[in-house]
Amino acid sequence: MKTINLKAHFDGKKILLDEPFDIEPDTKLIITVLPKHLDEER
Repeated sequence: MKTINLKAHFDGKKILLDEPFDIEPDTKLIITVLPKHLDEER
């Protein structure tokens, strides 16, 4: 699988993708936490 960037957010309990995307079990992920002020730009 090629590398892809997906937008997501944390609901206080889980990380949720902003749009549906099929990810196979055990797929390796890298999570980048952005500053809160960038949330206004989404």
